[in-house]
Amino acid sequence: MNKKDLQHYEQRLIAERKLCLSELSSIENGELMVNQKEASGDLSSYSFHMADQGSDTMEKEKSVFLVSSKGKDLYEIDQALYRMKDGKFGPCETCGKEIEKDRLDAVPYAKLCIKCRIAEENEAKNKNNQSR
Repeated sequence: MNKKDLQHYEQRLIAERKLCLSELSSIENGELMVNQKEASGDLSSYSFHMADQGSDTMEKEKSVFLVSSKGKDLYEIDQALYRMKDGKFGPCETCGKEIEKDRLDAVPYAKLCIKCRIAEENEAKNKNNQSR
């Protein structure tokens, strides 16, 4: 991978990182930080209907899932930036071949080439099927 390509992917990773942090911030400050009374606009101390509580709980769970998912993405982005600084960005961690540029354009923090990623997914599926 040449210097120009590395600069391109570094810029992509930094942009992805900023977007990820922005989304995390909006989720955490919006949906997760609002309690049930504030969300409903009700200032009384009376209890809520169980269906409302269930809906609110489901929305909170979705927000927690999104935060978890974005946190994982942020970790992967940071790891890719570390690999870049160490001069290890580009080669597949499994087979050592250069990761395809199309793949890095789609997932700039990819650490496996498409062949190795598919093989990893197939192996995980086989393990799941065997455990059933």
